[in-house]
Amino acid sequence: LYRGAMKVYQSVLLLFNCQFLHTLAFDCTVTSGNLKQIDAGSGSVVGVNNLNEAFVLIDNVFTKISMSLNHFSVGPAGQLGVNSANNIFGRCKYVCTCLFVHSFDLKLCTDHCMTPKYQRAI
Repeated sequence: LYRGAMKVYQSVLLLFNCQFLHTLAFDCTVTSGNLKQIDAGSGSVVGVNNLNEAFVLIDNVFTKISMSLNHFSVGPAGQLGVNSANNIFGRCKYVCTCLFVHSFDLKLCTDHCMTPKYQRAI
């Protein structure tokens, strides 16, 4: 009985996805340029091109930030990037005083800053 109910549930879910979810899709536009890496989450889109230039999508325009990164990621915890020297930079939800919170300029994350004493919520 359980397997039969699961099959019915899966069929209904598939039908719903095929029939109705396309109406929830975003209107997308093609943007010129090349990114070797792109990430999206928590309302932000970030990426890195072949020259290791990092970008943030602001008002449908990819805006270059002031540092070179090999990888740039975004999610519920904030934005984190890694440069060619494997240093970690961040703009985090829980940050310490050494990080800029209201700027897209990322600052170096250090072990000192990651201790609970120096963390604060934005």
